[in-house]
Amino acid sequence: MSDPQDGVPSVDWEERYRTGQTPWDTGQPSTELQRILKEYQIGPGRTLELGCGTGTNAVFLAERGFAVTACDVSERAIRLARQRADRANVAVRFLTCDLLKLPDLGEPFSF
Repeated sequence: MSDPQDGVPSVDWEERYRTGQTPWDTGQPSTELQRILKEYQIGPGRTLELGCGTGTNAVFLAERGFAVTACDVSERAIRLARQRADRANVAVRFLTCDLLKLPDLGEPFSF
């Protein structure tokens, strides 16, 4: 299925999260993210994660002192992400939004 306006395949993200068709969501922080933080010695700062899914990386960063804003188009994924952050007892600003039409986030991000 494609959007006739731009030819980009559309995906029903709500359905994917509802049915558990999310093989990328391992529940573990990205090994690439971990490597980059270590290799480049990136310390806490304001961080924006686009397409955060269920918030695994966002929570990982918040646990390390980052001020995280995380966005995803799926309301269900954001609900799950908020639950993950609550269980980890960390604060993350989660937003449901279309990544191609981001709202004004009102702040610059360093990472």
